[in-house]
Amino acid sequence: MTFRSRMAVASDHRRAAFVRGCASSAPVVVSFLLMFSSFGALALEKGVSTWHATAMTLLVFAAPLQLFMVQNLHVSAVAIAVAAVITNFRFFIMASALHVRFGRISLWKIFLSSIVLSASTFAVSKGQTSDSEEDALYYYLGVGSMGLGSAFAGTLIGSLLLSLVDSQWLKVLAGIIMPLHFTALTALQWPALKPILMTALGFLLTPIAMHWFGSWQAIVLPLGLAAIFVACETGFEKQGRRR
Repeated sequence: MTFRSRMAVASDHRRAAFVRGCASSAPVVVSFLLMFSSFGALALEKGVSTWHATAMTLLVFAAPLQLFMVQNLHVSAVAIAVAAVITNFRFFIMASALHVRFGRISLWKIFLSSIVLSASTFAVSKGQTSDSEEDALYYYLGVGSMGLGSAFAGTLIGSLLLSLVDSQWLKVLAGIIMPLHFTALTALQWPALKPILMTALGFLLTPIAMHWFGSWQAIVLPLGLAAIFVACETGFEKQGRRR
């Protein structure tokens, strides 16, 4: 096979992986349209223009932090920075896991693709088995681009529809769809049991962690669960070697 033929085959594989990612993003697209439409409506209510709200979605792409920002427009930059660290700490963990998944992909490609990283795009991409690291990257980009596109569209729709639809109705609808959304994302992890068990434990322990740690539970709970799972796996591996 000539070099040109190999390049054509590789390009076809990347395109197919990207299309598969776009198709797999359906649950993300539906939930993001609803969730970010409520953000767009809230932003306009708080005096943030449609242009600024959509720009925030494209540049930040983190609904919890965006909601905090529009609800606290007059707080200091330091408070915003602290909130960003607390609410987005999970991205450090997700980025590390994806870096391992992408393997030898150049760091600049991974860095540029991080703009489409979210908890939902990570959950869909992490559960996908691909033939190569390049395929895994383009699958993730397919999921992420659809996620970011739907978040942008949702923000725009929510902002424009505020005069026609009660923003409270959008918030209620988003509140209904989000549990279904994360249930669907968890189901996509099957038959891998560890992600499903981690999600179930996180769901059960979050109210307790919120009581003891407040907003810091977003950092403490994931790291605590990860430490417990790593300790258990290490213990089981040592017992296996002894046998």
